[in-house]
Amino acid sequence: MTKFKVGDVVYLKSDLNQKMTVRKVDDDGITCVWFGADKGMFAHHFFPETLMLDTELKKLKAKILDTTKHCKEVEESNRELRSKVRNLEKKYNDAVKDKINIQGHYEYLEDRFKEYRDWLKELKLIEGHPSKTREEWKKIREQENGKD
Repeated sequence: MTKFKVGDVVYLKSDLNQKMTVRKVDDDGITCVWFGADKGMFAHHFFPETLMLDTELKKLKAKILDTTKHCKEVEESNRELRSKVRNLEKKYNDAVKDKINIQGHYEYLEDRFKEYRDWLKELKLIEGHPSKTREEWKKIREQENGKD
């Protein structure tokens, strides 16, 4: 049993721009009629496998539109993700620069601490062991100031 019936709007699968109307359905195939560019009427006999119903074409176009819409959404999402990755890379690079700057400041402070420690050793204000705790230094200052 063929899916085509008289009066259906169909398209030739190889030319989805030309609308045709089914005029006759028989065991040998399907006869369609259409108007050409010169407004003349044409008729031809086709095998059913070469034709597509208008409703099938509309469903196919709807799927294509959905796919196109989905592709646009994916592209937009991809653009957003790329932007986020660029921002993260920039933040990472800034953090690396900050780390280098902080490391430079740390090395500067460490050098200054060593100079200060050596200076205090020369003045005999501290003994050779520089690793006193904050509390020990506080007690030493209090003793020096007479707050024992």
